[in-house]
Amino acid sequence: MIAAIVVAAAILLALNLVVFAASLALGLPLRENSGVLTLFLVIQDLVVVGVAWWFGPVRYRVGGQVLGLRAYFMPLGCSLSLALLLLSYVIRFLYSLIAIALGLRIEQQQILTRLDLHGVGFLLTLVAAAIVAPIAEEIFFRGFLYAGLRGRIGVAGAMLASTALFTALHMSVELFIPIFVLGLFLAVLYEATGSLYPSMLLHAANNALSLILFFILQSSELLPNLSANILNLFHG
Repeated sequence: MIAAIVVAAAILLALNLVVFAASLALGLPLRENSGVLTLFLVIQDLVVVGVAWWFGPVRYRVGGQVLGLRAYFMPLGCSLSLALLLLSYVIRFLYSLIAIALGLRIEQQQILTRLDLHGVGFLLTLVAAAIVAPIAEEIFFRGFLYAGLRGRIGVAGAMLASTALFTALHMSVELFIPIFVLGLFLAVLYEATGSLYPSMLLHAANNALSLILFFILQSSELLPNLSANILNLFHG
């Protein structure tokens, strides 16, 4: 378990160093380029899936079921996904209201300001954020990490530990609570259904709705002041 986390962290660090070195060599801020950033995020997701698969199914010569890729009771899974999605939005809406009431400004996640949200670029971003990321992150954080920790430190401890790492990956101090709540809901959903697919569905729906809403607000001249505060709905 620790070895897998170390390997994933080392590969991701190496990728960042390669991009940084290339930026220096070319004299260009590659991470500021929306196309390069989207590609980097996809590669990052492929890395965590690869690590989970190598230290899981490949290492123990078992199928994808060990990572939670198994059938589930669809009425239960879909209804729980929808209920938790709505509840997470209610919690994040209340979080925004409290922040505004306290005079706190919720800053934009820097990654969103660099992604391409226009035309074909938006569609590619949507695929990366609402399809690739949910699949990859659920396999690693819930299917691999949570499941592995569950047998060692129990359900509650595994949920908290895997969710903390999931939240840390998104590197947003101001949005720690909303992202942490989403991560907990994803773990609860996996535990309740025994399958990773409902968690992927919830994660994908959350990212897709949030990104589309952000796109609409950014494109609208009627709601310019809401776009900054709506960003706490996006956690990918």
